[in-house]
Amino acid sequence: PTDDTASPSPTPAPTDDTASSSPTPAPTDDTASPSPTPAPQQSPVDAFEPTPGAPTESLDDAPPESDDSYADFAPASAYPSSVNGTSGYPSSVNTTTPDATSSASEPALPTTPPSPPPPPSPPQPPSPSPPPLPPAPPGIVNVHNVTMQAGSKAVMFHPPKTVETLQSPNQPLTLHFMENGNDAQLASSGLPLWTEVYVNGDLQDDADITLSNGDRLQLFVKASPAPLVRRAAYLSYGHKQFVLDVTTAQTSPPPPLPPAAPPPPNDVILAHVAANHPTQCTSAQAYKWSTLTQNDRSTVPMNAWCSRNTTFGEFQAPLCSHQTGRDIIILVDASEAVGSEVFYGKMIDMLHDLYCTIEGTGSQVGVLLLPGAGNPYVCDAYTSYIPLQQHTSEDFHASLERMRADEGACCGRSVPLAQGLKAANGLFRDFGIFPPNERSVIFVTASHPSTPVESETCLSISVPEFRDLTRDHPFNVLPSGEEMTTCEYKLRSVPVAAAELKTAGVRVSVVTVPGADGAVPSSAYYSGSPWPSKCTADGQCEFSAPYGGDRGHWGSWYTDANGDLTRDYNPGPELACQMRVHPGTPVVSRPVLANALRVNAWNPRGYADTLAVAMCPAPQCLPSSLFGSTFADNCVGDDASNWAQTLSCVRGESYSMCDRLIPRTERCHAEVRSDPVAVGTVNNVTAVSVRIHCEQHCSGERTDTHAKSIRVVCPRGASCDGEVIGDDVITAVEAQSATPPTSSNQ
Repeated sequence: PTDDTASPSPTPAPTDDTASSSPTPAPTDDTASPSPTPAPQQSPVDAFEPTPGAPTESLDDAPPESDDSYADFAPASAYPSSVNGTSGYPSSVNTTTPDATSSASEPALPTTPPSPPPPPSPPQPPSPSPPPLPPAPPGIVNVHNVTMQAGSKAVMFHPPKTVETLQSPNQPLTLHFMENGNDAQLASSGLPLWTEVYVNGDLQDDADITLSNGDRLQLFVKASPAPLVRRAAYLSYGHKQFVLDVTTAQTSPPPPLPPAAPPPPNDVILAHVAANHPTQCTSAQAYKWSTLTQNDRSTVPMNAWCSRNTTFGEFQAPLCSHQTGRDIIILVDASEAVGSEVFYGKMIDMLHDLYCTIEGTGSQVGVLLLPGAGNPYVCDAYTSYIPLQQHTSEDFHASLERMRADEGACCGRSVPLAQGLKAANGLFRDFGIFPPNERSVIFVTASHPSTPVESETCLSISVPEFRDLTRDHPFNVLPSGEEMTTCEYKLRSVPVAAAELKTAGVRVSVVTVPGADGAVPSSAYYSGSPWPSKCTADGQCEFSAPYGGDRGHWGSWYTDANGDLTRDYNPGPELACQMRVHPGTPVVSRPVLANALRVNAWNPRGYADTLAVAMCPAPQCLPSSLFGSTFADNCVGDDASNWAQTLSCVRGESYSMCDRLIPRTERCHAEVRSDPVAVGTVNNVTAVSVRIHCEQHCSGERTDTHAKSIRVVCPRGASCDGEVIGDDVITAVEAQSATPPTSSNQ
């Protein structure tokens, strides 16, 4: 067996609400605590009976799965505030194609659009004006300006000046001292501590000094210990005036540190992750999977969120058996793909449920919203809404309710996951208190990642690392020399940002949920496989997106519905790009079955076990009972009569299913074909069945490797069941026999 790039999520305590969550090995009743194991039943695949004369259709006719990103079909936010934008610019525009912005509802652009005014830059603080010299009395002034090292003494008159031309003896010596343009602070002697005055070689102990012809005069000023501070001494006698102006020299900067070792190239990072093959659980590890959660929540205080009544009945959140603390960051999709109705309702409810699983463990938990608002330093990529720290249960749940009341928390146009993963890495580094292998990042999303347009979100103060990850035209260039296209972002920047966490020992998980349109995005992207709506079976993908820059412009100012003066940005026409999926490099940690999780409906009783798998510490392996499963097991039988949602899910995971059976390499992949969809029954429940065939091709040619087949049966209202027909899955050794060795085999 190879890696489990496509298998159902193992769950500690299955419930009967399988239609709204990742499938479970054996459905039981819907009570909150585990029930006795029911008697063995025939699997849906074995129990399927085709209905005579039922119409058939092709799996290829199924609608594509939603992979909403900047900016797919999504309703406009109910709150037209400037989310994912700066300077009060709203960011919602109508869309027509996936990963692209449309201007269909806007006036056509002129052939030569006027030059757009740039977004306003923040005011720069005024430079401090240099301190003025001391005012000079009438007459000739002799000024001596010197720059000295801190603590050094500058001398006025060397050798000492002999006094002449006084009309009478005992004439007063006038002295005045300034520091940085202000009167200097004087000691009780009337002189500042940094000045020494000598007459005839004697140090004067006060400022009451008289001179006669023939006296020898000398004055010293000590440079300030602070760099660039100016000290001035002014003296006069008779009609003669002198100024000594001493500036402390800028201290030399310390020698630069030796250059750090260059970061490993992206290909090296991805190859390291690809070489991290999962394993099948030992008996001890399998036992940990079976005891992932406790039987009840009696060990922690009850609260209104973790035990509540829902429209689906009474709900009690699971509680992890592992009670030691961890660092956990939850990344939340706050984009138009989720939509304001889902975000402020069911999404925040789910965040409450996620926290319920680890209450009482002493864990640090933080929440980041993707995208953010009002944070131009990171081009509004994220907002750290709840800081990474230890919270009381009351405080954390109250913070989530404050988020629900914040109209500016949702909904932006992009889903900048790479920036969110980098931010999580930095938060762990700066505020983490647990070892790296006791850290988790959980991304809850209704879309695939996308990055914002620079002109909409960045200002002059934006950090280059985050500016480089935005879309612009001409394209931004990364330190690696790669141009930042939407292909580069989705298929390289996001997997690399995830790999940096995973190589440090951090667990990365994704929970896909229904978005504003009710659809759930394909898990294939997060498992490292292509998906049919954007890619071909050989892994070549194409994306289109607008880039702004010299292709976009700002519109005219207008008053919005809230009475605020604002204007919209048009990023211009789309540009298409193509790139191949890097084999064997999932975004999530391995085993991908336990980390690329799917919620099919907003039913807390149904998705409770899925959240427990995401939040609780789990072995990095799969039980033998699930080792041959695929992502098709995460699909459910559609309640609609045309099975559109079910067939869309199965089709969206078809490449990942074949990757499970025939590992993808740089040269080899599985071509996919399917038999017509059949309608029948499973234990008197209407069901559909489809058979998917996987044939290995290397360098474009069919190999002699025996084709593999998977039969998927989906009873209405229940989880699908996939079963490999014939031979077992191809091992990594078998896959490499048809192609030169590569480190990227799955």
